[in-house]
Amino acid sequence: MPDTRRLHRIVALFFALALGAGGASATTEPGLRAELLEMKAADQRPRADLPADRAEMQQTNRRNTARLKEIVSRYGWPTISMVGEEGAEAAWLLAQHSERFACG
Repeated sequence: MPDTRRLHRIVALFFALALGAGGASATTEPGLRAELLEMKAADQRPRADLPADRAEMQQTNRRNTARLKEIVSRYGWPTISMVGEEGAEAAWLLAQHSERFACG
């Protein structure tokens, strides 16, 4: 049976991302965008070599999850208008790779 709470969080995150797609060409939080892109790069490093280093992957996931929670608490969900499309996609990827991410 699927974890419905996790599914609800994912759907809520998807809608938050979609609602931020206001079409603005300039980002309002370029520093946050850069940080999210670096977090995504760190997320992908242990996955680049197969088989992936699970311990490193889990450690990176925990660190990124903690920081993403801080970001959401301070700024709200990182939308496209805030961090650009790549930044918003990075946030979405980080949330997907988290087993314990919860809004609020």
